[in-house]
Amino acid sequence: MKGHIARTVTLVLALCLAATSLALAATPLKVAQMPTVVTSFCSPSKAVLAKLDGRVDDALHLPLNDTLQLVSFVPEEDVVAAYEDAQAGSKKGKDIVRAMGESLGADIVVLPVVTGYEQYEHMSWHWDRGMIRTSYAAVSLYVYDRAEDRVIDKGASRSYSDELSVQGEVSLMVDECMDQALREADLHELVRSEAKARKAAKETAVEPEAKDEMSK
Repeated sequence: MKGHIARTVTLVLALCLAATSLALAATPLKVAQMPTVVTSFCSPSKAVLAKLDGRVDDALHLPLNDTLQLVSFVPEEDVVAAYEDAQAGSKKGKDIVRAMGESLGADIVVLPVVTGYEQYEHMSWHWDRGMIRTSYAAVSLYVYDRAEDRVIDKGASRSYSDELSVQGEVSLMVDECMDQALREADLHELVRSEAKARKAAKETAVEPEAKDEMSK
């Protein structure tokens, strides 16, 4: 009798685990993308910020996602509200992005921050040189990954002090910083691999059910 009860309990637990796994596999990867935050004294223009957000968009993009529904994105207003709540508790990027993930129930949270943005020109002290441009740009990128219970923290910076040149244009420098941070965080691969794993788990879970139906 005890053996029968034990087997029944084991079977029920196994079925519950299988149902949970199937539900998880059938759920798209939930991603929360925070619009670029600015903590530097000077702020980039709206056009520059839109370009930086576009960089993050590209990193999160998966082909045919509208059809396959591998990734779902948390509405921006919910992400911003979660950021404001998390910021009230801590000023550290790692703590903020983790708290956002917990409150939103997101699998991946992306928080890009412009921490440096300045540019000015002045006359050179040397008579044989013209105007000097001094520029500085810096970006921090925080990514919360719930599957691994970790926060990826990457940053990049650029500085320039020389005669007037497009190389010292701060709007281009901050774009380069964002590109570098995204590549070092390997954000696209993170989203792609986790979405692919869910898709594979879903297919594996559905296949036995199809076989059972055929055997009836």
